[in-house]
Amino acid sequence: MRADERLIKALLQRDKKAFEELYDRYHLLLWKIASETETDHRICEQLVTQVFKQVWQKPHEFMGEKRLTLLLIECCREKMKERPRPEPVCRNSIEPQVCCG
Repeated sequence: MRADERLIKALLQRDKKAFEELYDRYHLLLWKIASETETDHRICEQLVTQVFKQVWQKPHEFMGEKRLTLLLIECCREKMKERPRPEPVCRNSIEPQVCCG
């Protein structure tokens, strides 16, 4: 059994040590992925936290044919897509309807 499989099986049993090991192993990777498109460090932290929260709450979703690394990356990217984006700020003060409709 691979280490990742062992960790997920332990998470199914609510093993906090396994969760800590998983976090230590993957948080930096997920942080880098989040920071590829997000410059705000607080938002990156929130995205990574959401991924690990989902792992803790639904570890069965991270079992399967794909490697755990890929499942975590996919989850992180999905969280990035789900995150609401702020409305663009109109810089055209003379005719805002030109750029902002």
